[in-house]
Amino acid sequence: MKSSKNRLLKEKIKHAVSPFYTIHARLFWGYSVLFLSIFLILEFVIYAYNYKNSETLLMEQQKNTCLSIDSVISQKLNSMDAYNKNALHSLELKGYLIRHAQLLKKESSGNELYLNARYCTDKLTELRGYNQEIAQINVYDQNMNVLGSGEYSGYHMADASKIIWRKEIEQQKSARSSITAIHQFEWLKDYPENTRKISVIRSLNNLGAFSYGYVETAEDYGDFFAYVDTVKADLEEVYIYNENNQCVYPYRESEQSETSMELLTDTGKLGEETSGKSGSSLFTRIRNEENGWNIILLQPIEVLTDRMVKLQKMLALAIVLSIFIVFVLSFFLSEILSKPLRELDAALKKMNIGDSDLEVPKEIHIESSLDEIQRITGALNRMQKRIVKSVNELLKANTEQVQAQMLAIQNQMNPHFLYNNLTTISIMAEENMNDKIVCMCQDVTSMLRYISASERKGVTLGEELEHTMCYFNCLKIRYEELISLEVKLPEAMKQIVVPKLILQPLVENIAKYGLNSDPPWKIQIRGEETDEKWWISVEDSGTGFEETALETLKKKMREFDETDKIPKMQINGMGVLNIYIRMVLFFGRNRIFEIVSQKDGSKIILGARKREEEKDAAVRGSGR
Repeated sequence: MKSSKNRLLKEKIKHAVSPFYTIHARLFWGYSVLFLSIFLILEFVIYAYNYKNSETLLMEQQKNTCLSIDSVISQKLNSMDAYNKNALHSLELKGYLIRHAQLLKKESSGNELYLNARYCTDKLTELRGYNQEIAQINVYDQNMNVLGSGEYSGYHMADASKIIWRKEIEQQKSARSSITAIHQFEWLKDYPENTRKISVIRSLNNLGAFSYGYVETAEDYGDFFAYVDTVKADLEEVYIYNENNQCVYPYRESEQSETSMELLTDTGKLGEETSGKSGSSLFTRIRNEENGWNIILLQPIEVLTDRMVKLQKMLALAIVLSIFIVFVLSFFLSEILSKPLRELDAALKKMNIGDSDLEVPKEIHIESSLDEIQRITGALNRMQKRIVKSVNELLKANTEQVQAQMLAIQNQMNPHFLYNNLTTISIMAEENMNDKIVCMCQDVTSMLRYISASERKGVTLGEELEHTMCYFNCLKIRYEELISLEVKLPEAMKQIVVPKLILQPLVENIAKYGLNSDPPWKIQIRGEETDEKWWISVEDSGTGFEETALETLKKKMREFDETDKIPKMQINGMGVLNIYIRMVLFFGRNRIFEIVSQKDGSKIILGARKREEEKDAAVRGSGR
């Protein structure tokens, strides 16, 4: 009972710790992993597609922003250069400028020089137009003196060393315009509220023959890049570099980006338009081949991930729902397949082929729409009928065989007993012990009647003890006071059913082999019974078994245990082995049989355990 509970506990623990122990669990987890993998792959593909699509849209937006900035800046620069071209082709302005140069050369009076400068300034104002679309237009003579119209007007003596674009434009051989870096009219000492400017400059020449000055169109930095400040988003960084790779936007060096500088240095490799990832930023670069400017727009990758937040939340919710749906779906699918198998397993467990007489069990009915389950059920029903029939036939044949074996071995005891006792009577007759012979013949007659009765199912221990006492009386007649027998057996034990002739042959064996010591000879028969087993011992005061004989006996007992083959036995010396074989056939694995051999005597213990005694006794040894 205790071992059965331990086995059930182990099975429960095994079910708990092993999720793949049952078919239902394996199907459940298998379906769950399969469906969940499909859902996760689909959701990953959806996320990757949307991420790539969002990245493409973001890069397209960056490109459009860069193109619109480039278009506006190019338009402004072309518009500023158009004013320079108007000044270059104005014959009236050229005349004033040539006159101005001649007056300076002649060192004319201030009034005449001032009046000519006034005419130049008015002409510049006229060229600016009435809408005043540009902040300033300046004309520089060969001495870098300035005639201007705009935020300031008039004639100014300039410090040529502070004009940062002078050397660059003087080295320029072509007549194209030049765009300056950000400057503040540093040469204008008497104009303290000077603001940052960006300028377009052209050389004034007389049909290419000689140069007589420069014309400059300037625009306020804030107005020039107002469109950039308008179109760029909060997280966008816009960097604009002129043809000399000088950053013109943003103005402050602290606001310039190392990433933009790296992209700028790769201009030759990247081509006119490029976009992609650089470090932790997404970038788009546009290069204007007309003016040589580069426009670079940077955005942190977080902008893209922020756009994906909503999709991430939706996918997270979809994953949670997918897991729930997968588990529910997997459970029902695995239940559909495993329930019929569990019912088949339960039906098979009810089939007990260990009983002596099996009845044909009820047919197994499994509710399932699967053809395979129905075919298995039909096969099991047919198989269990054949098993029941075969087992019953086998048990019947086995029982008959065991009983026949026991009777055959028991009958071997009859001539053995008769031979020994006739020998004793013959000896007593030679010694003229007539009265004792009569008593002994009565005991022998009683013993022969006991032996000749064919009891197929054994006798009680009380009957066996009574037969043994008859035999001992025969010994007593012969040996008188030299031999004694002590019996200590509880009354309750006398009802125990045992094979016939298990005690008397042991006493006989003692009389034959155990009386080789000095008398008196003592024989003790003791019995004891507990809740778990019973046993009875036969002990003598002789010299014990010979070592060689004991080893031979134990060897034959082991051979019988291993092969179940009954050995051939001679009349002499077959008693103990005969008893052992019949104990095995009668009690099966519950038998108790021990041999204790010492110098002061020997002891043989017979008995049986009670756990499965009733079952084994019913088939007479079929439980082995």
